Amino acid sequence: AHAAAHGLLGSVLHRLGDVAGAAAALTTAIPLQPDHLPAYLELAACERALGHADRAEATLRRALAQFGEHPVVLAHLGILFASTARPVDAIDAYRRALAITGDADDDVHFLHAGLAAAYKATRSFAEAEAHYRRAAALKPNLGQAHHNLGMLLRELGRPQEAMACFATATRLKRAAPFFDPTAAADHDGSAAFTMTSKTKLEHDIDHFRIANIGHV
Repeated sequence: AHAAAHGLLGSVLHRLGDVAGAAAALTTAIPLQPDHLPAYLELAACERALGHADRAEATLRRALAQFGEHPVVLAHLGILFASTARPVDAIDAYRRALAITGDADDDVHFLHAGLAAAYKATRSFAEAEAHYRRAAALKPNLGQAHHNLGMLLRELGRPQEAMACFATATRLKRAAPFFDPTAAADHDGSAAFTMTSKTKLEHDIDHFRIANIGHV
């Protein structure tokens, strides 16, 4: 119970913008509950936000050691490597994730898009195009998928094809004025969570801290 409290405290602090406090709470939580994958992912995100890419990588590799070749951990490693100008490592991480998931998972388009961006960064344009096209085929109603492909095609000097992609992306966005199709899906309820009042979150923080006095 106390491990869960530390983990939840870390999540609340993270959403309130106290990234350092969140990292400290999550660092405490993981040894107490080492089989709780979300804690590793959130800690790595905090460490990355604090500018500690090396620590974030170490946390994600600890998760791999704990959970094996987990596609979500590999996806987070891909994101980390892509954000730190390591596209070759990002390609490896995304390819390993795809080898596990295939194209069956509902969010696998994200892996194809990440892989495409990494290939683009290495100027492997044929591979980048193939994976951007696969991402768009898997999520044909996601405007960002068509936009990404259009940007690559424009860079490759294929303006007519690029314009067709941009037109599709624009049409999709206009067809759903109350929902941005380029936004990431809220699969974990985080958007709803952030709507909770700051006062309520601060009350929860106090509650967790009081509950854990003498149990750290």
